[in-house]
Amino acid sequence: MRTITYFLAGSLVALTPASLCAQNFDMQLMMKWADTQVVAYAITGVYSAETNIAYQDKSGQVGDVTDRITIDFTWNVRKNALVGDAKWKNFPSATANLRNLVKGCPPPRLTGAYEHFDLTAVATSGQERVDLAGTTTFPTVALSDCTGATEKRTVSGKTDKRVVYLPVPDPTILAMPTQTTGGQMKFVVAPDKKSFSIKIDGWTWTYVPTRIS
Repeated sequence: MRTITYFLAGSLVALTPASLCAQNFDMQLMMKWADTQVVAYAITGVYSAETNIAYQDKSGQVGDVTDRITIDFTWNVRKNALVGDAKWKNFPSATANLRNLVKGCPPPRLTGAYEHFDLTAVATSGQERVDLAGTTTFPTVALSDCTGATEKRTVSGKTDKRVVYLPVPDPTILAMPTQTTGGQMKFVVAPDKKSFSIKIDGWTWTYVPTRIS
């Protein structure tokens, strides 16, 4: 069995067969995936977090934002590279519970919709991840700063380019214990061991791997 390397707790961690057993890995499942070279991933990303909805404004104009993306691609595990082109689908964002983080200050008013992330391109990064290029669309926002006297003003809308870094772990992660924390990322393996999720930066990414070779 090859040594498996994961990016955990901000550094690369190499796991040998002996250490895998010690950490309660599912060795039968590990053997199933250990020699995988190419895998197809069906990935669903769900965003849910308190988010600033005024472009480059730090006065605390936030809402509870949700978003969703589905992505399908084939991945060369050994080369950490895409095989062919990725396919994806964007879904509209939703914003609720608009509020000003300054106590007693009225909530912002949006003129148009806030769109958290629209994916436009998926690219190999050369590491254990892909780079998701896209845009965030901020609407025009009418707000009050409440900085001493109530300061009413308008923040203009803007479409901003963004890159989201999507980890692409080795599929042997399915053999890991149900929940593992690595730095800012939390890994959760489904009870049926057919999918796993990574929680990072407000996103929950759920991966369903299918072995190609």
